[in-house]
Amino acid sequence: MAEPGPNPAAISAKITEIVAKVSAFPAATIRAEQRLVDELGFDSLMVADLAKSLEAAFPDLGGLPQNL
Repeated sequence: MAEPGPNPAAISAKITEIVAKVSAFPAATIRAEQRLVDELGFDSLMVADLAKSLEAAFPDLGGLPQNL
């Protein structure tokens, strides 16, 4: 029997949790369509922290693209 694939809702929830932690915005207020820099106020250090946290949470992805 094949293993089930990743759960999109669980992945989205984890990403939202990480973005909330880095941005200090409550997770309930973060929407997937928001832009990190323009709408959530991310600076270069926050983007680096986000990348590190996402790589730790999803090690099989191989990191974030260089251009977001």
